Amino acid sequence: MEEKQIRTVELENHLRLNFYDHSKKIAGDRWFVSVTAKVDIQVADALSAPDDLPNVSADEIREKIGETVAFEKKLERNFVSEGEKDEVFENLLTSFLSNTRSYLSLPEFSRRFVLRAYQTSLNQPS
Repeated sequence: MEEKQIRTVELENHLRLNFYDHSKKIAGDRWFVSVTAKVDIQVADALSAPDDLPNVSADEIREKIGETVAFEKKLERNFVSEGEKDEVFENLLTSFLSNTRSYLSLPEFSRRFVLRAYQTSLNQPS
């Protein structure tokens, strides 16, 4: 499915929150409303102060998880009438921003997210 970027929000910590529309008509006048919220995080930028890394170097982390990691959240509603589609779509965006923006904007968000991604990768079979 092709991603259609519909909005970008600049966060207070200089990250960009991008929204993508994946909505599609499913039957008659009914829609599957789907929005993906995504923040791409440059691992090197997130680990720019490597002094307090947990017994691992920034290079080891990048080697294991790559140069970029993405925070991604899917927001979905099924069987929405065509007349309500746009309103439901906007409500999903507004709700996500009001509930999550302050968390995503924290100065330490990118660093914590990268370290969590690294820890998760260690627990996955190669």
